[in-house]
Amino acid sequence: MTGVAQAPARQRVIEEEEMIEIEREPRERAETGRVIAHVRAEIPPEHQAQTLRDLARTADGEPQLDATMLEEAAAALADARAPIELVRRDTGELAALACGRCGTVQGLSDPKRARWLVGQCCAPRFCGSCGGLSPRGWARCDVCQARLDEEREREAIAAATRVSLADYLAEMGADAMVCTERLGGEEHYTHPSYCDEPWAWACTRQSWGRPDAESVAEQLCKDMYDGAIERLDVTALQALLDAWIEKQGDARAWMVDGTRIVVLREEER
Repeated sequence: MTGVAQAPARQRVIEEEEMIEIEREPRERAETGRVIAHVRAEIPPEHQAQTLRDLARTADGEPQLDATMLEEAAAALADARAPIELVRRDTGELAALACGRCGTVQGLSDPKRARWLVGQCCAPRFCGSCGGLSPRGWARCDVCQARLDEEREREAIAAATRVSLADYLAEMGADAMVCTERLGGEEHYTHPSYCDEPWAWACTRQSWGRPDAESVAEQLCKDMYDGAIERLDVTALQALLDAWIEKQGDARAWMVDGTRIVVLREEER
């Protein structure tokens, strides 16, 4: 919006020692991740955990390695379990494979895929960015995911449209909320008058949504005979539901709008 200057990024003073640590940490994680990947690829599985533990003990004297990452990877690999082969009692033939930790069974209709699935079931996961241990079901570790989220947030802030507080309240209403934080999987909403920051994310007002008469009718008829739903006037039911939701008023629910920033403190721009 014209006439509204860009709000500055929130800033804090970074001490020289902290700056050195910030610059050093990504290099350490990347180098340690390469070491972990090499051990997993080149060392026999039964010796991988001990190899990483040995490297962790000497990491204090090697500034390019992160001892904690090595210890975490070693512990995860040591806790891994080999797949269990299930054989037929009468013939001794291989019948299925099971995860060595949770016991999930895979049939052998596709033996190669079954062995891969069992091997991956409860196996430790490693970050696709730094190579360190990552939570199950996640492609990245917490550190790399947080960095990626922060990078995307900076890009979103740079691209966002700035709007003045007065224009925002005129558009959205005096009760309009803003979002002051949306990283880490949580969003924090507040009224602009309670916000101490120079800017916050704009929000959009959420409605109740439209009830689906078809779903209601299907629920009513789920234990009835086939075709029972044809005896119901679904169109009339939808009209009743639409009229009812119209009388419920404002949902008073808000969702962050990642395309707009509200400038809250003119004097701090």
